Amino acid sequence: MTKYKLIELTTYIMFLSGFLLWEDLNITWQAYKISQISHILFSLTIMSLLLIPFVISHTNKHKKTIVKTKKSYKKRRQTFLGILIGFSLLILLCSGIYLLLFGNRGGDIYGIVSNLLHFYLSFLFIFLIIYHSYYLGRSGNKEDKAKLKKLFNKEEKKTC
Repeated sequence: MTKYKLIELTTYIMFLSGFLLWEDLNITWQAYKISQISHILFSLTIMSLLLIPFVISHTNKHKKTIVKTKKSYKKRRQTFLGILIGFSLLILLCSGIYLLLFGNRGGDIYGIVSNLLHFYLSFLFIFLIIYHSYYLGRSGNKEDKAKLKKLFNKEEKKTC
């Protein structure tokens, strides 16, 4: 398993363990406690051991592309997407730490905002990760990319 796939898989597991904490699922208190503890422990472990070092090395690897002013459309799109992923990860990390230390106490506006921000931003984050990894060509082989290219070129010719 490559490093990229490991990071993706652990990110999906973090999302799913956090999704189980959604209030509308109406799970029992015992299951909620176990889900919450596992989400916290898993997220702290994965964030500190895998995700943050990966993001730092990935940013350093693509630093020239980020700073470069003249680049292709695909590179600009990848750069913007990478920056958006980085900011959403930072907000998720900050809101998660706030929820870990203080929690959502109900009447506290900071707790409510961080809870909602953490929950809804996680959906955007997962969507961006999927888009970044699959659509932009980090996964998949050359035959699949060639088939997609032919398919899109045929559709463009038909509509023009």
